[in-house]
Amino acid sequence: MNREKFIKAIIEEINCFDNDQMVQLNNEYCDQQNCPDDQIYSNDANFFADVYGGDVMEAVRAVSYGDYNYTHDWVKFNGYGNLESMNVIDEDDLCESIDTIAEEVADNFHNYDHLFDLDEDDFEDDEEEETDEDDDTHLEP
Repeated sequence: MNREKFIKAIIEEINCFDNDQMVQLNNEYCDQQNCPDDQIYSNDANFFADVYGGDVMEAVRAVSYGDYNYTHDWVKFNGYGNLESMNVIDEDDLCESIDTIAEEVADNFHNYDHLFDLDEDDFEDDEEEETDEDDDTHLEP
């Protein structure tokens, strides 16, 4: 496989993702890397109910000490357990750089293929195909 071309195609596609797709990619990457604290959530009542339950003071603390805006669409935890909200998901909001995520996607495409309009087989090296054909001609009858 031509890994460099495959990674480049993955990065190009990620750069065209909308917010929902970026959140899904980030969260699936976090699941694969076992880093659930870096996930991004919808900023809604369900998030607060799921995370804080009836602990209103803890929710208020996380909002007060974080960078939170009630009208934003998305929310995540910063490194201190406080909330950061955003309307647009960009690379700074992801748990890793797009390059790092793209390398993981390329290495384990079967875990992420449902997020991409790419076919891993389209990035096979021509040299590999020629080598396989050459090997067949050296077989003895």
